[in-house]
Amino acid sequence: MEQTVQGAMNRAKNAFKDCDFSFGLESGLIEVPNTKSGYMDITMCAIYDGKNFHLGGSSAFEYPKSMIDLVFSKDYDIDEAAKEAGFSHDENIGEREGMIGALTKGRLNRKGYSKQAVITALIHLLNPEHY
Repeated sequence: MEQTVQGAMNRAKNAFKDCDFSFGLESGLIEVPNTKSGYMDITMCAIYDGKNFHLGGSSAFEYPKSMIDLVFSKDYDIDEAAKEAGFSHDENIGEREGMIGALTKGRLNRKGYSKQAVITALIHLLNPEHY
């Protein structure tokens, strides 16, 4: 989780140029007990206002264990693992519907999944009196 949050913060900070707010998104695996693979994917959003970060996250989901095994045993990224494990023929599935789209059979795509993280990061800005 720490690396995922830091990645989102770095992206937001690097994008901050001549604006009021910049956004950074980063997906990553987090350890989750009692899952079949031991891990779930989450997308984090960092909104940066030049001084403070406002963080939010998406829902989490589990990749098939065969993909997670490839990520950790062969150092594959998710796109490579999806192709090798036979879940996608698209080498860049992460840039399109994402594995979330494939695994939910189109019920939730990458754009909608990322949108969750952005909306939850906006909570601070929509309720400044509490943060």
